[in-house]
Amino acid sequence: MRSVSCEGQGGRLHFPVSTSWHKLCAFVIVGLLATATGCRSTHSDATFFHAGGWEDAKEAKSYLDRYKHVLVACIYEDHWEDRGPGRLAPHHFKATVVRTCKGDWSFSERVAFVHYVDARALSISNSHAGSLVFVFTNDHTDAEIGLDTGDFGACDRELERALQLVYSPRDSR
Repeated sequence: MRSVSCEGQGGRLHFPVSTSWHKLCAFVIVGLLATATGCRSTHSDATFFHAGGWEDAKEAKSYLDRYKHVLVACIYEDHWEDRGPGRLAPHHFKATVVRTCKGDWSFSERVAFVHYVDARALSISNSHAGSLVFVFTNDHTDAEIGLDTGDFGACDRELERALQLVYSPRDSR
């Protein structure tokens, strides 16, 4: 049997401890460390990819490889253009890049894009101002970029996490 001593303000305490107690403590400590160091199943990460319409990180990466630039931007202005009945209505956006996941856009760089909608133009302006959006594009230009459905959209926490998982700092790109 071993003796363990603890020293505190009140002096030193000695108490006997059996060898099996040390083994139990070591087992508990290793278990706690394993739990605290981020052991997680990849299944839990899959829910983040569903927000982008992907099954997992591999599918997301395969889809995003089609684009040169993957951005998260904050819209500061949007407006509709009414071109009359029977014509596509352009919805114009101006945004500031807040994160570049892939490509050479810089933080705070301005990006303008337009999306053509098969519906009547709305008279409301700036209804999306302050919203975060993802932008997938092959263009890096000061001119307005035409984007199709799926090339941009609301960036919620799940999609943002999926982009972080695909484009993590350990990614060698």
